[in-house]
Amino acid sequence: MTEDTPDWHQRQYKQEVALRPSQLFPTGKVLWYGDFENEWAGFNISSGTGTYTGISGYSDQGQGSFRLTTGAVIDTELRVYKYFSGVGKGHYGYEMTFATETGMSKFEIRLMTIRNNVRYEARIDIIPSLNEVKYYDSGGNWQDVPGIDRFIDLDATVWQRMKFTMDTEKATYGMFFLANYEIDLSAYALKQSVAGVLERSRFEIAVAPAAALSYRCWIDNIIITDESR
Repeated sequence: MTEDTPDWHQRQYKQEVALRPSQLFPTGKVLWYGDFENEWAGFNISSGTGTYTGISGYSDQGQGSFRLTTGAVIDTELRVYKYFSGVGKGHYGYEMTFATETGMSKFEIRLMTIRNNVRYEARIDIIPSLNEVKYYDSGGNWQDVPGIDRFIDLDATVWQRMKFTMDTEKATYGMFFLANYEIDLSAYALKQSVAGVLERSRFEIAVAPAAALSYRCWIDNIIITDESR
């Protein structure tokens, strides 16, 4: 990937080696990237109690990261989101690194897009308090991600890398990566629902505490990709 090659939106590619030095699944064209070194504004807070802020001095790479702190109400969700420019084929990837305290009942990553009056949703929920990983099925139910038979090291001092992809043409998930796992989820359908005419895409992060205490997680190196290219 060269810096002088324009991407789908006539912006320049970011330099692949610098942008994704340790990416597990280095596919796709970058649509949005946040390393939280200098800029973290632009996120929207949608629901729940808690706080979010950019911090320095603790990160996976560099100096900055994005910290979410839940409120102290059991299972009350704090959700942040950001819109990004969609692409014609609707094949997306969502990657990030994270560290989390183990008291979370929810650490959910969501990718949503509207195409032709249909909303497609891909969701992965990493549950630190139970050490479980689930995906959101086509009926709006949570199912265990198949093939995960060992505990994931979920801890505030351990950074993990996660990526999943979605294909709205087939209305299915794609690949899922977490820690040492590489799992094909393409047999599983996305949740679909009727939507308005405004076509747009966004990613979300939602967290909630398992007890009446505040818990924290840290996010770094979010990469949204067009997986059709």
